[in-house]
Amino acid sequence: MIGDVTEEAQLMQGYPAAVDQRVTIENMLMPPYNRWAYQHMLELRPTRAISRGTGPVAVLSDVPVDLSAVTYVAADGSDATLDDLLEITSGDALVILHEGRLIHETYRNGMHAGSLHHMWSVTKSFVGTLAEQLASDGLLDLDAAITDYVPELRGSAWGDAMVRHALDMVTGIRFNEIYDDPTSGIGLYAAATGLVSLPPEYPGPRNSSELLPIFQKDGTHGDIFHYVTPNTDVVGWVIARAAGKLFSQLLSERIWSRLGMEHDAYVIVDSIGMEVVGGWLSANARDLARFGQVMLQDGMHNGKQSIAAEVIAGIRAGGDQAAFARSEEGDAGAILEDWSYRSFWWVSHNEHAAYTGIGINGQWLYIDPTARMVAVLQSSHPESVNLDADTAVVRGFHAIACYLRSLVQ
Repeated sequence: MIGDVTEEAQLMQGYPAAVDQRVTIENMLMPPYNRWAYQHMLELRPTRAISRGTGPVAVLSDVPVDLSAVTYVAADGSDATLDDLLEITSGDALVILHEGRLIHETYRNGMHAGSLHHMWSVTKSFVGTLAEQLASDGLLDLDAAITDYVPELRGSAWGDAMVRHALDMVTGIRFNEIYDDPTSGIGLYAAATGLVSLPPEYPGPRNSSELLPIFQKDGTHGDIFHYVTPNTDVVGWVIARAAGKLFSQLLSERIWSRLGMEHDAYVIVDSIGMEVVGGWLSANARDLARFGQVMLQDGMHNGKQSIAAEVIAGIRAGGDQAAFARSEEGDAGAILEDWSYRSFWWVSHNEHAAYTGIGINGQWLYIDPTARMVAVLQSSHPESVNLDADTAVVRGFHAIACYLRSLVQ
């Protein structure tokens, strides 16, 4: 789009853009091109809309709070500020609500209040919430076999797994999620779902329905937390079968159109129209904060129970901490030590009972029930996973929450 450029890279200028400034499917995951790509996924990949409906927008009261004095301990032991957090995460947008009021809003690198941004695996948290809601409504049995809903997965890693196993990422499956290795499990996933261009004479699966059945079992379901993005696509397939509607329709009808969102959201689809729900949602930061606020309010919005309170209580309670502790993410001394995972949400079990959706390259939807705070961070970090950046977010958001809590005590 002419004039819609990043401050740093000056990408996609001109008509046409110069060759070295073009963002394409071949370079969109690489810095600095990812910064433009994450704000323009609709122009790069086929998508399906998640409609906000025709209702009024839920107004966010703007009550700014100065957070410049808040500090946290960075990974290197130094004191760091909110500005430091945005720098280390390559933050593009930060929206913070406190008691439902908009207290802080920052946009960088070409972003503005109306922008959409790719959220990667924060998408998973919406899938998990919908699955739990369908279970609450009696439309889905989380203790049933996955193959009761998707018989196409018989003989695969999910052939003897329950829906709950996939929801909590405790399936025993032969899969490695190494983002910079095209030969890894996630590399195969990226090729089949259209995240990357296929090389000439590519022999592998070309869509989700061909991809998911080929993964095989390794280990015991329920024994250890193992982060496997295709678990989410399996659950997306399950809920589509259970409800008779696509993820995009369910998310629109049950959440997006009920909460006064400002903008439609979008999910990318593969070559045969299956929605890639493991991490392909683009959404507006304020709208994500609106969703977080309803989660904070135990599902209530405008006096109506939009999401069942028992759904949110179950997510907040967390998953199997012992299974999580046996994983790499739960290693002693790791930033997520003592956490757990439940229904595609990361649960901190800290003194504030905070829980969060997390996506690679710095995407966060963070909910602190004790401090009554919701924070949305959208970033374009050059690395898929950066432990120093993750440390900054976990410690920085908790420091902000503690500060906000002190203001009302």
